[in-house]
Amino acid sequence: MVDRTGNGSTADAADAVIVPNGVGQFNNVGDRRRIGISAAVQWKPADNLEVYGQFDYANYKFNQVGYLVYPFGRGGAPITPGPASSFTFDENGEFQSGTFQNVFVEGNTYRSDRRSKTASYSGGLKFNPTSQLTLTTDVSYVDSRTKTEFFALGVGSDQPNTLSVDITGKLPVIGVTGAGSPSFLTDPANFSYLYILDSSSRSHNDQWSVRQDVEYETDGGFFTSIKAGVRYTKLNAVVENPVFGYVDLFDTPRVPRTPLSAIPGYYNPVPVKNFFRGDAAGLGSFLIPPFDVIRGDLNAVRQTFASYYPNGQVAVPEYLPTGRNDVSEQTIGGYWVARFKSETILPFDGNLGVRIVNTKTNVAGFQTPSGGPTIPIDQTNSYTSVLPSLNIRFPITETLQLRLAASKGLTRPDYNLLNSVLTFDPVSRRGSSGNPDLKPLRADQLDVSFEWYFNKTSSVYAAAFYKAVNGFIARVDDPVVIDGTQYQINRPVNGANGKIKGFEIGYQQFFDFLPGPLSGFGVQANYTYVDSKAPNPSAGAIPGAPISVPLEGLSKNSYNLVGIYEKYGLSARVAYNWRDDYVRTTSASGTGNLPIYDRAFGQLDASISYDVTPNITASVDATNLLNTRRETFFGLDSRPRDYSVVDRRFGATLRVNY
Repeated sequence: MVDRTGNGSTADAADAVIVPNGVGQFNNVGDRRRIGISAAVQWKPADNLEVYGQFDYANYKFNQVGYLVYPFGRGGAPITPGPASSFTFDENGEFQSGTFQNVFVEGNTYRSDRRSKTASYSGGLKFNPTSQLTLTTDVSYVDSRTKTEFFALGVGSDQPNTLSVDITGKLPVIGVTGAGSPSFLTDPANFSYLYILDSSSRSHNDQWSVRQDVEYETDGGFFTSIKAGVRYTKLNAVVENPVFGYVDLFDTPRVPRTPLSAIPGYYNPVPVKNFFRGDAAGLGSFLIPPFDVIRGDLNAVRQTFASYYPNGQVAVPEYLPTGRNDVSEQTIGGYWVARFKSETILPFDGNLGVRIVNTKTNVAGFQTPSGGPTIPIDQTNSYTSVLPSLNIRFPITETLQLRLAASKGLTRPDYNLLNSVLTFDPVSRRGSSGNPDLKPLRADQLDVSFEWYFNKTSSVYAAAFYKAVNGFIARVDDPVVIDGTQYQINRPVNGANGKIKGFEIGYQQFFDFLPGPLSGFGVQANYTYVDSKAPNPSAGAIPGAPISVPLEGLSKNSYNLVGIYEKYGLSARVAYNWRDDYVRTTSASGTGNLPIYDRAFGQLDASISYDVTPNITASVDATNLLNTRRETFFGLDSRPRDYSVVDRRFGATLRVNY
């Protein structure tokens, strides 16, 4: 409460204000490498029989190192606002600038290594016993394995400091005044090692899919063909999380805390040169463990602090049964679709069909209820869905056509969202978990579009759509007590019914009427408007006041502009994509159930490829050529959350086909 009315009291309703509870600054660098192999074979032993087989393999590595610095209240205590006279607010009582006391500067240098391997095997056959009957069989198997390892070494100041924050400009201005002297934040004697975070996780997913289709083409009449089929899938997903290895280097009674100055080579001033490409000063200079140390031999780092481990023995967290979660999903479905065509005064064609699918999921693992012990669960859910669809096309003229569509849709929760294992961070006292009770998202959908093809390579279209959706998946923050300590745990839940409606317009043209090389140029453009909303179980402009918010990931306005060139084996694209504000998540760990929005932004990407020979293609792609800055905010535009810059990315690919 701040005396904004000037009457000497802070009890007025207008005196209630919301201020930040800390700031942070991070920077990371990473290296991604992906090796992919594909092989396919086709065999046609007879005119009416074709057999195929395909193998795909991908090996992905992502190594990342970075630092994170966060002035905030130690031990979960809030930072203390400075004198009321140091604060400024806008006319709505939103924080603009101010100073805070009782601030400790903490940070860490971290390392994350991820390895993924995916192999896919598929095969099938196509058989035409008669000229009108086609039988198709497809079988596939996918096996994927991922392992992620994380390590962080934390440091922090021994005395409280003063933090200043000013968000009135395009970028925030933040700074820390060290206790005692201006050089306080760069003196290693004033900082101690705080903790080691050490963890890894691994997952193994595999899926079988079998599909059998039969299609019969009629001799004529209203129905031109009838197609039916069955499909079976079986997915198994295993995720193993170890106990989050937390080694206290600060408050262990049996070992005195270690100042940074006691271990030469284990601290450096944070690299502040050209921070945020020189557009922001950041927090200034302070001390963190160097990147080279964390990139190097982690066992050597652990041994350096061996005396802080239980019994003085270095131990890497082990995989425990309570950290394992098994999700299986089995679907058995069948479908029927009839294609029809009418040549009456008002000609039309289309298809009418229905899909019936039974889904059975099983989640076996462990849950941690608030205040209670970790308990095993083995939960099975089953549901059957009937999903009809109708699509009709009216060719009004040879170049103009109208399309109408109506259908019911089903989207199952991603298996990661069903994961019951709870993971949490002892430092921030936040965590996350899945929800084995999640239900699928169901939608009733209507679509209409007009398309005008004014030549063989060019078109203009306009489309409108409406979706009534039940069971949107949203995220909420729940307090959970674990071993006597309260954590904020973020979980997915099914929200109430919602609606999506809007329209899209688009244009595409190749300028093939131009002479020679110029005939390869073309352009694409489209604009989309989406109006979406759903009551959310937790999101609100202020905590505890639920409101309807747009659906996650959907911008109200967006457009794309693409320049194209296709000629002489050369293919090039330059694309500018812009989108309006959108909800990233209805709630995230530590947000107090406030929705997080991504601010509107545009991004320029480009790619070019060339067919060196009929069997060899070389390509180069570039992402974020304009170095677009990304921003997020809490619920209201006046409450910034973070500002980030992702560097331009360039990739090169060489494809060889035999």
